[in-house]
Amino acid sequence: MENEEDSDTPDVEELQLPDQEEKETINFNFHTFRADIDMTNPIFRVGMIFADVTEFRKAVDAYSLKNRRPIRKVRNEKNRLEAVCKEGCPWFLKAGYDSRSQSMLVKHYDGKHTCNKVWELKAFTAPFLAKRYLEHFRDDEKLSLKAFTKIV
Repeated sequence: MENEEDSDTPDVEELQLPDQEEKETINFNFHTFRADIDMTNPIFRVGMIFADVTEFRKAVDAYSLKNRRPIRKVRNEKNRLEAVCKEGCPWFLKAGYDSRSQSMLVKHYDGKHTCNKVWELKAFTAPFLAKRYLEHFRDDEKLSLKAFTKIV
């Protein structure tokens, strides 16, 4: 039997890591969360990146308020965050720090809810309302409470 190379085995050159010039040209296929646009109706998916953990927390709170779901952060640390819905609901979101993009990356996500929507949410606070509707207050300084409730 002759000593022939199998056509299925890759060449040694194909197995080597890219050099420094090639590393700089590698482009990651991540979807970037843009807070100015996506914060009104956050939609999560695996591979989405956030600028930092603070922006990610705000997006989870905005999702909770928009969809009227009681999202709870079970692990809320500087480099990782896990959020779940009510007991028995399969909705789950997990993100961690990604060193390649130097940002928060959504690693696991199950977006199905089996729970009912609720009216009372922990994230619905006065500071949230103030930030969200600041322009309405600036436009009309004498905005009545009744008019404000219609806007909200």
